[in-house]
Amino acid sequence: MVILLPFKLLSLRNDLQKKRSQENIRKLLNLYRNDIICVIEQMYLAGQISAGDRKVLLSAARLLMEHLYQKYEEIQEVIRDMHDHSLRLDVDDYIDALESKDEEIAKQQEELERQHEELERRHEELREMGEQIRLLTERLAQYESKAE
Repeated sequence: MVILLPFKLLSLRNDLQKKRSQENIRKLLNLYRNDIICVIEQMYLAGQISAGDRKVLLSAARLLMEHLYQKYEEIQEVIRDMHDHSLRLDVDDYIDALESKDEEIAKQQEELERQHEELERRHEELREMGEQIRLLTERLAQYESKAE
């Protein structure tokens, strides 16, 4: 359902087209800020969506907002201010890199576990073969002792 968050912007479109008032613009900006952007950020911080999902959702919300309300300059200014990439901190890049590395490590861990299971299976096969060789060696020794 989180993918539908940006489409909440459509709910106030008719109101703004009918009456271009400061109140309607304020309602739209509050909806955008509080019901879309903040919810996406909260879901990201709670670990419910990944950094990539967060980025896609924020981008979709911004693009839809710009498209739907492109003729309202006062709205465009607020959108530019809200999504100013200069506000992105270096720590955000580190967090993204760490999350990417965590995913990579998890995949490598899964591969190591698979390889470990394969080695254990082969070890068991070798143990069984060793046991068969021991039994065959005992039998051969018995036949040789009978033949003498």
